[in-house]
Amino acid sequence: MKKYLLLLFVCVSCIHAQQLEAVCNEEYPKALKKILKKASKSISIISLSMKTNTRLGREIISILERANKRRIKVRVLLEGDYKSLGKQNEETLAYLKERNIDAKLDGEKYITHAKLIVVDSLHVLVGSTNLTYASMIYNNESNILIESRDAGKFYQKYFDALWKNDNKEYSFKGYSRDKRSIYFTDDNYIDFAGKVIDGARREICIMMYMIKRLPWKKQHPVEKLLQKLIKARKRGVRVRIVAERTPRDAFNSHVTKFNKETAEYLREYGIKTVFDDLETTTHSKIVWADGKQVVIGSYNWYSQEKTSNHQTGIVTGNRKVVQQFKKYFDEIYNKYK
Repeated sequence: MKKYLLLLFVCVSCIHAQQLEAVCNEEYPKALKKILKKASKSISIISLSMKTNTRLGREIISILERANKRRIKVRVLLEGDYKSLGKQNEETLAYLKERNIDAKLDGEKYITHAKLIVVDSLHVLVGSTNLTYASMIYNNESNILIESRDAGKFYQKYFDALWKNDNKEYSFKGYSRDKRSIYFTDDNYIDFAGKVIDGARREICIMMYMIKRLPWKKQHPVEKLLQKLIKARKRGVRVRIVAERTPRDAFNSHVTKFNKETAEYLREYGIKTVFDDLETTTHSKIVWADGKQVVIGSYNWYSQEKTSNHQTGIVTGNRKVVQQFKKYFDEIYNKYK
């Protein structure tokens, strides 16, 4: 009887165990389509940007359409008015509605910058990738694929809150059953990223699309993170950064300006930043420390990311995932150094 109960406990534990996997760059479409096709009850999607002008984009929407016809609850929330994305997402919205998919654009108060897929409150894909061909195929991107009831329910709760009213901030946080992962949204990033940096004793690896200094605001969260990096370097921690570089005539050329200003400042303290090539967009958002923890999400390091954006993220000590992101970081860093 005792053996039977032990076996039953082990089986139940396996069912509820958290499974995580790093999903980087062009690995994203395969992971996305895999979990979408598993749906039996619901599919919830949040994205800053979604395009239908490629075969891949139309294929993803075709999967959503078939799920909808099977009476699976499919909902898509997109950014509504940020720069040129408003018009683009309006076209995507019309395309979705033509196929009877429940979709809408957010309101004006917050920028919906999160990139989140939740299937059946069980499967979660969270990170930096937008639902565009460039983001899914060409960019440097970082995400985590999660299979967990704890994570699924947490991120579904966040989606439901935004779907009901996206004109409010929802700074939620939750924990995996084994306490090795923390899920968070909106305003919680700075605390978790800061703690990971503060705890580092050997090495910190940062990969970020944008790092914008605000030297006149010493108490600003981004300035605080930069000061934490400097303190880490002073106590002997190796700190490396990979940042985005864009062509001068690109719509986002300001990103390079901000990143270079920050890199020059950090170089004075022995922190090295390498930049990608002009053909690649480094859109990843990674904070990694000591082979113990990694922070992944939709957050860049600049003022707006904390004060007026809807965001999603995760910090985890899952050994496999931490190792996967270290390997990924080293490959990108060594390519551009």
